Amino acid sequence: MAGKMPALPGYFHKRESFMKRRLLIIAGVVLTMAWAWAPRLGTTAATQARTLTVSQTPGAADFTSIQAAIIAAAAGDTVEIIDSAVYQEDLLISSSKNGLTLRAREGQTPTLRGTTGTIIRVFGAENVTIRGLKITGGTSNGLATLGAPIKNLTVEDCRFEAIPRAAIVLDNEDTATIRKCQFLNLGGPAIVMTTGASAVISGNGFRGGPMNGQFSDGIELVGASADIIGNAFIDLGRISIGTFPQSEDASTRTSTIRIINNLIVGSGSAIPDGGDGIQVVGSANTINQFTVVNNTILNSARYGIGVGFEDRQSQAVLANIIVTGSRGSVGRNTSDLAIYSDFSRSLTAMQTTIHHCLIGRDLVFNSSGRNGNITGDPRFVDPGNDNYRLQQESPAIDKGDNSVIQEFTTDLDGEPRLVDGDLNGTATVDIGAYEFQVAGVRCSLQPAMATNQAGSSHRVTATVIQDGNPVSGVAVTFTVTNGPNAGASGSGTTDGSGQTSFSYMSNGMAGTDTIQASGSIAETPFTCTATVVWAPPVPPIQYGQTITASIDAAGETDMYSFQAAAGDVVRARMSRASGSLNPRIRLLDANQMPIQEASSFDDAILDRTLDAGGTFFLLLSDDNGRETGGYGISLQRLNNPVGAMSLAFGQNLTASINTAAELGAYSFTANAGDVVRVRMSRSSGSLNPMVELFDSTGMRLAQVSSFGDAILDGTLDAGGTFFLLLSDDNGRETGGYGISLQRLNNPAGATSLSIGQTTTGSINAEAKMDAYTFNGTTGQMVTIRMLRTSGSLNPLIELFDPAGRRIQRISDFRDATLSVTLPVTGRFSILVSDDNGRETGNYQLSLN
Repeated sequence: MAGKMPALPGYFHKRESFMKRRLLIIAGVVLTMAWAWAPRLGTTAATQARTLTVSQTPGAADFTSIQAAIIAAAAGDTVEIIDSAVYQEDLLISSSKNGLTLRAREGQTPTLRGTTGTIIRVFGAENVTIRGLKITGGTSNGLATLGAPIKNLTVEDCRFEAIPRAAIVLDNEDTATIRKCQFLNLGGPAIVMTTGASAVISGNGFRGGPMNGQFSDGIELVGASADIIGNAFIDLGRISIGTFPQSEDASTRTSTIRIINNLIVGSGSAIPDGGDGIQVVGSANTINQFTVVNNTILNSARYGIGVGFEDRQSQAVLANIIVTGSRGSVGRNTSDLAIYSDFSRSLTAMQTTIHHCLIGRDLVFNSSGRNGNITGDPRFVDPGNDNYRLQQESPAIDKGDNSVIQEFTTDLDGEPRLVDGDLNGTATVDIGAYEFQVAGVRCSLQPAMATNQAGSSHRVTATVIQDGNPVSGVAVTFTVTNGPNAGASGSGTTDGSGQTSFSYMSNGMAGTDTIQASGSIAETPFTCTATVVWAPPVPPIQYGQTITASIDAAGETDMYSFQAAAGDVVRARMSRASGSLNPRIRLLDANQMPIQEASSFDDAILDRTLDAGGTFFLLLSDDNGRETGGYGISLQRLNNPVGAMSLAFGQNLTASINTAAELGAYSFTANAGDVVRVRMSRSSGSLNPMVELFDSTGMRLAQVSSFGDAILDGTLDAGGTFFLLLSDDNGRETGGYGISLQRLNNPAGATSLSIGQTTTGSINAEAKMDAYTFNGTTGQMVTIRMLRTSGSLNPLIELFDPAGRRIQRISDFRDATLSVTLPVTGRFSILVSDDNGRETGNYQLSLN
C-alpha cells in the first residue's frame, strides 16, 4: 500500500512496508492452521473428482459450512455453494488442495463475510479456482496467498466489497488470472502484487466508495508483471493503476506491464493530491517495461499519467491513448502528462515514447502535434452517463497506430479493433478504449472540423457506406444550415469510392457554418454534418518582427499568423508591458489545432521545431483569462535568424531594445576550439541585458543575464556560423546597449606590447574591450597597470593564458594594477574595459 504521508503535488506515491501486511496475514493463519491438519471426514480412496455441496438449509447439501467442505475435499474436488446465503467465516485452502474449485452454483450469489483477519487464505495450493462469490467484511484482506508460490490461481466472477484492506494480495512468484470481478468501496487497494508475482487482470470493474482512503488504489505493482486488459476504473480513491519501486535492499527484478483497453475515470476521489490515472515508474532495482495502449483516461484529480524513471533500463510506450481533463497543478497550469519530481527528468523523457495519443494538455513532454499526437475534444457519446464511446465526429477515429495493438484485436466492448471509421478506405485503429463501429447506412463529411479565413472558399467531401462498404450512385444534397453562409447549397452523386464533394465561397463574414449532407439508400435516410469556422483576417507577424498590443478585457485573445518551413526552429516571446497580464502563448497549426503552449507570470517564451511547413498561428491571452494589460510579441527563427547583423571578433556595436519582448539578432563565424566572449552592457534606460548563444541548428549553447552588464564566455566544440539573441532578461524593460565579440585565445585586432612599454587608448562605447598581447615565460613576474586619464572609466584588467583561460582580473575606480607570476610560456592576452561596461574615457596602459 501507499506511503503513510500523502505526497506533495508532483511527487509519486510510495508504499508502506509489505512485511507489515504479511505479519497481519500470517497472524490470521495461526488461528486457523488447525483446520489444515484436521482429518478429512468421510474421505475415501476414490480417485475421481467429486463435487461437495454447501447450503445453510439443513439437509439440503453435504455441508452447512464452506470451510468444512474444503477440509473434506481432496485435490481436484469442487466445493459448490448452492444457495445465496451469508456465510460468516474465514477460509483456508491448504497445500493439499491442489486443483480445488470453490464456486457458487449458477444463478446463486452466496456472500462470504469475514470475521477476523484475511477472509480467504490460499496456502501453497496450486490450480485453485474461486468463482461467483461475494466477499466482504473481515478485518484485513479479502484474499491472500501464503507459503510456496501459488501457481495458476483463478479468481473470476467474484464481488469484493467493503473490505478494510486489500481485496487480493499476490507475491512470491505467484501466478494468477483475475477476470470479470467487481471491486467496490475498499479501504485499501483492490489488487496488490509484489516480489515477482504475475497475473492477467481482465474484464474487471473497479469503483470507489465511502471507505476509500489514502491507500485505495485499483492495482498496485511492486516488482511484479501484469497484463491489465479491458478493465474499468471509476472514481477510485487514489491511483487507478500504480507501479512502485521496491525497497532499496530488495533484489533487482525486471517486470513487463501491459495496460491495454482500459477505461479510467475520476481517479483521486478520496486523495486528490495523489489522484493519478496511471503511475508509471522504474528504479535501479525495479526495472519495468511498460506498454500502455488504447486506454481512455479522464478527469483525474491530479495527472492522467505520471511517469518517473531513475534507471536507464525501464521504458514506457504510450500509444493510442485518450488522456484529458486532469486537474493537477504544474506551475500555474494543468497537464494530463507529468514527470514525477522525485525522478530524473532527463532519463524519464528519454525513455518515454508517446505517439498517436489524444492529449488534452501536455506541458511536460510537449508531445501534442508530434508523432501522430493530437489534442481537442474527444467527442464522447454521453460522458454524463459514463458512455465514453466515440461519436461519429470524434477526432480520435482512425487516428491510432495499428502496429501497437499486438494480439488485442478487440476493444473494451469486445468489438473489432480495425474498422474504417473515417471511411477513407483504410481500416485504422481508433485512439482510446472503444472503437467506433460502422453499421447500416452511414455518411461522413471530411474535414469534420476546419478553420478558414473569411472570404476564401471551403470544400467538403461526403462518403456514403452501407454495412461498411462504399456505395456508388447515391444522390447527396449539401446545405449550409447555420452560420454566416446559411442557405448555400449544392448536390452530387457518389462515385465508386462512395464519395462526392461540395465547395462554396464564404461571403467574408466571420462565424461558424454548419454543413449538412443528406440523402437515402433504399428509403433508409442518412445525414452527416461538419463545421467550418470562418475566422476574421488574422494580422501577420514575420520572423524578426516585434508587435505591441494589449489584452483589454477578461477572456480576450489575440491571434497572429506566420509562414514557416519544415525544420524551422521558431521562438515566440510574449512579455507584459503594462497592467497585470500573465502572458500565455499557444502555437496552432494551419487548422488552428494546438501544437504547444507556454505561459509565465510576465514573460512567456515558446521554442519549437516545426515538423512541417505552412501557415501557423499564435494565440495570445492572459494565462487565467482574468487579467489585462499591454504586451509585446516577437517572432524569430533560431536556426538562421531573420535580420541578424553580422558581427566579427574584435568588433563593438551599439543598438537598443525599444519595446517589450524585442529580440536583437547577430551572427558570427568561428572555428572549433575558439574561446569566445560576448559582452552586452546597458547604455541607457532600465534594460537588464540577456545574451543567448545558438549554433546553426538553433540549439542554444549558453545563456547569461545580468542587472546591467552580461558577459558570456565559452569554448566552441565545432566551427561554423553561430547566432546571438540579445534582449531584456524579463522581456519588460527597454534601453540602449553595447555589444562586443572577442576571441580569448588569439584576440582579433590585438595590439602587441613589450615588457617595459606604455601605451594609451580609449574606451569610447558601452561593452567595448581593447585587446593587447605579449610574450612571457613560465615563472616570469609581470605587472600591468591601467590608469584613467579622462572621463568616468572604471579600469578593468583581465589577463588570459595562450589557451584563452583567464588567469586573473582586477578593477578599480581609477587606477588598477595587476601583478602575477606567469604559469606557462607563450603569448598572453590582456583585455581592458570599463568595470561595469557602461562608462567611457581615456586610459594609459603599461606592462612591466
